[in-house]
Amino acid sequence: MNNKAWFYELQGSGGQLLAEHDYLGSVEAMQLNEHWAATIFEGRVTVHPIEDSGREESEATFQVPSPGAPGNVTCMALSAHFLIAGTAAGMLLYYHCQDKALLNEFKHKGGAIVKVFPQPYGTRVVYEDDKHAVHLYNAVNDQLLHLEEASLGLATALWDAADPNLFLLSDGQALYTFLYSPVSLHGAGVTLVGKQICAPGRVPLILAEGSVTFQTKSGSLETQLLGSHTALRDSSNRSRDADVMNARFKAAVTLHHFKEAWDAALMLKSPQLWQTLGMAYLHDLDVDSAIRCYRMMGNAGMVSNLEQIQFVEDKNLLSGHILVLLGQDHDAAQELFVHSPCPTAALQMRKDLQHWPQALSLANQLDPTQIPPLACNYAQQLEMRAEYGSARAYYQQALTASDPKSSQEYDICKAGVARTSLQVGDTKQGRSIALSSNSPQLCKECAQILEAQEKLPDAAELYERAGMHEKAATIYIQGRAFGLAAPLMALITHNPKLQLEFARAKESQGEYAEAAVAYEAAGDHDAVVRLNLDKLKSPRKAASMVRKGGSREGAQRLAQYCIATRDYQAAVEFLLIARQPQQAFEVAQTHGQMDAYVRSMGVHPTSEDCTRVAAYYETRGNLDAAAQLYAQCGQSHKALKLYMQAGGDSLKKAVNLVAKEQDAALTQQLTQHLQGGRAGTASGSALAADDASKTSTYLVLLYMALGQHEEAAEVAVGLARRAQDAGNYKMAHEQLVSSSQGLREQGMACPTELMRSLMLLHSYILVKALVRMGDHQGAARMLMRVARNITRFPKHVVPILTSTVVECQRADMKSTAFEYAAMLMRPEYRDEINPAYKRKIEAMVRKRDKADEADEAQCECPFCGVAGPETEMDCIHCQNIIPFCIASGKRMLSTDWAECPSCHFPCRLTAFKQVIEAQNQCPMCNQEVSLSSMQLVKDPIRKSG
Repeated sequence: MNNKAWFYELQGSGGQLLAEHDYLGSVEAMQLNEHWAATIFEGRVTVHPIEDSGREESEATFQVPSPGAPGNVTCMALSAHFLIAGTAAGMLLYYHCQDKALLNEFKHKGGAIVKVFPQPYGTRVVYEDDKHAVHLYNAVNDQLLHLEEASLGLATALWDAADPNLFLLSDGQALYTFLYSPVSLHGAGVTLVGKQICAPGRVPLILAEGSVTFQTKSGSLETQLLGSHTALRDSSNRSRDADVMNARFKAAVTLHHFKEAWDAALMLKSPQLWQTLGMAYLHDLDVDSAIRCYRMMGNAGMVSNLEQIQFVEDKNLLSGHILVLLGQDHDAAQELFVHSPCPTAALQMRKDLQHWPQALSLANQLDPTQIPPLACNYAQQLEMRAEYGSARAYYQQALTASDPKSSQEYDICKAGVARTSLQVGDTKQGRSIALSSNSPQLCKECAQILEAQEKLPDAAELYERAGMHEKAATIYIQGRAFGLAAPLMALITHNPKLQLEFARAKESQGEYAEAAVAYEAAGDHDAVVRLNLDKLKSPRKAASMVRKGGSREGAQRLAQYCIATRDYQAAVEFLLIARQPQQAFEVAQTHGQMDAYVRSMGVHPTSEDCTRVAAYYETRGNLDAAAQLYAQCGQSHKALKLYMQAGGDSLKKAVNLVAKEQDAALTQQLTQHLQGGRAGTASGSALAADDASKTSTYLVLLYMALGQHEEAAEVAVGLARRAQDAGNYKMAHEQLVSSSQGLREQGMACPTELMRSLMLLHSYILVKALVRMGDHQGAARMLMRVARNITRFPKHVVPILTSTVVECQRADMKSTAFEYAAMLMRPEYRDEINPAYKRKIEAMVRKRDKADEADEAQCECPFCGVAGPETEMDCIHCQNIIPFCIASGKRMLSTDWAECPSCHFPCRLTAFKQVIEAQNQCPMCNQEVSLSSMQLVKDPIRKSG
């Protein structure tokens, strides 16, 4: 009958009987757990405690299905707490053994369930239906997964005791190792991680850490390591060999043993392994661990992107973001986003990927305000693909949903409608929109479309509105619409070819003025000259054009016109422009227009032209002009000879020529000529007629030009002395100032005689300024300096002495006034005294005032510091000559030392400011000076030394 069971507790090598139980039918199968036993017979399952629990057996035992119901159970299994039963109706039933309660039921739609293999805790179960289809069911969330690799008839299934996600299926011939992933990037899934042959007669009993324990035909037990775990449990697993470690890493990743995979990657230090491990972590939605992997491989971009989704908690939202980051299955990502708390992420993804149709579909459902920009973008994409009809429809859709006042897409869509309308043949609408848009860019784009369609009048109109005048004018001219082209030609400045075409058209119509303007714009100056001479009768305009453009043909035509009208001066000019120098020379020679010929030769005439004209001038006695032309063509010796023969102002040109050529022979020749020597001076030279002072002036200029400043200074002093003797003190002063400046510019010291002469002249010139400022003491001292050298002023002895007496009297210098008054009483001076002062001076001499005169003020020498009279320039202690102040005529003070910013002569800053305030110009160089530019000189002695 097979209806009785005995239950034993195994102890050592034997066992102790715990209980025995009788059943009402023949037992077909039995399952045990720690406390309960379940048997199946006649389509029913009876569950009872193994040991006596103290309760009545009927209270502790229960049946499935309950008594009275038809028995249809086909299979069952016990887990730690549950009875799991399958029925012929395809029901999978979960009962709690202790409570005898039905906790869960699941309807399998594929037929009867014939085998069940639960996980030890019963939350997951592998079952087979009557069609040999194998499934994995998760009772926690009702997930059902089909195992396609094991659909040939299931013999048994084992769950790994150490890894709750690993299980083994056997069909009697092969072993299939599966890994269950309850949470992953693509949802729950099962992966086949290994397959190997199972020897006949071996029945798998236990699976633990990848090791399978089999029962053989003889009843003995054998253990075998699964192939999927071989690399992890290999005896050489501690080896550091790269191949071994790579195999171990691969196996660890496959089985989701991520700690072992991490250790292997650390040892191998391969970016590819970190990439693989990071992808595996992302597949399991472990973002934190993935960040660690990408950081190890140095992928900063991926780390940054993952950190942005690191704290996303919703599984669907997180999976969608990861799929986008990995560039995988955007449709799946969209579904995940839609079923997440943030469905608009799907819309944003499609926008970022420019998947406009999908984005529009989502916008209709999620955010209708996004329809205008999306429709606009999709329309632009379609327009680029030349799908103009569809593009136009989407542009219209965007326009309909847009606000013209606030939408940025409105103008873009309006332009798109215009372009696509033209492309589909709706010229009227496209042209109307373009013209009303006030957009040069849109007008240009529409014009290009119309031009390609050979609708030229409309294209030209739009080109003109776009500001593309050249393009519009070209089309107008091609269509012979010259009236429309004319206003545009004035705006076109950089298209000679177009202007020339327009000019020819205008000339052919007899509109010569407009043709001439167009020819000029085209740069065809010959045509402009031709029209102005032959048609417009405007030779002045033709001449202006020839001078401006230098046209040879036009110049030749104009020259013949001028000869015909007897305008020989202009004829010479235009013959030279036409590069007909021989004919121009003949006309100039014949009609006395050689000066015009010279003017028209230009800045760089040929040597032949210069020689020919110079010979002409030389034969007619115009030596200066001849010399200038000889110099221009490089015949310096002949030019100098003629300059010296010409004399007068020509000598200045001779000096410039010698300075430019720096030729020793020329220098010697001119120097001897100016010095009156015989060498280089032909008989009958003009030197004898030149004034001596003027000759000396040219000699100074020569020495200065040659850099011989000491010689120039010596001559300048002599020249100044002669000018001074002649009473021309201003000229003498300017000569000495110029010479001293030239020496200083060359870093040379001024000769003592030059500076003494300059000081004496400057003292005389300074008197007027001092008197005007009311400084009679200073004016008297300056006049006393001049009076002590009165022989240097022979033309004005009596006036100078008279002024000295007057200023000394005003400065209360009675004794000195008497001295110079007595000098005036000499017979040779007495009659020349100004009557206004004569009686006073005579009275001063008759009745001498014997009052004591104050000594002159003292000031320190800037060289040695010893004091001396302030108008005495020679230091009796150190024998240095002290520079004089150009504003006061006194000694310079090291504590008040400044310079004129124009001539750089030294001055006392205080005195110089007073002079500038009085007359606004430097008393030495007569240049205007700004007081703001004045400042004290630091360490003046070192600087001047």
